[in-house]
Amino acid sequence: MENTRIIDLNAIVKNLFKLPIVINVLFDYIYINDLVEVIDWFIHNDNKEKIYNVTAGSKIDLVSLANLINETSEYKSEIHILNDGLNNEYTSNNRKLLKEIGDFNFTSHRDAIINMREYFSYNFEKLDKDIITNDPYLKKINNMWKGK
Repeated sequence: MENTRIIDLNAIVKNLFKLPIVINVLFDYIYINDLVEVIDWFIHNDNKEKIYNVTAGSKIDLVSLANLINETSEYKSEIHILNDGLNNEYTSNNRKLLKEIGDFNFTSHRDAIINMREYFSYNFEKLDKDIITNDPYLKKINNMWKGK
């Protein structure tokens, strides 16, 4: 979850700063409000299993996600593909979760991006543009994928 959250939020903030979005992997995102609802269900209900994959069950590549960010913004960020092909995939099967909690409507990628953009726009002055521009996480993750 932590890596997923950082990359997604980073792309939205980069768009707000009118910077390019750099990407290259598949993820299965879950919007934070959906995660809170799932946790609330487990707090108030008896569950059968001990371990569940809490994902939306719909993987999306980061190029598609970057395109959604651009579609929901007045500014269109350049999209840079870091490496050809895809890095390690971060997705999982949520069938056991859905069997346990029943019908659950996950927030769409588009709606989650719009909500997060509104949050970051409201808190824009608090964002550290130097960190976003220098993107130490991207440098670290790129070296990790290359085995350095």
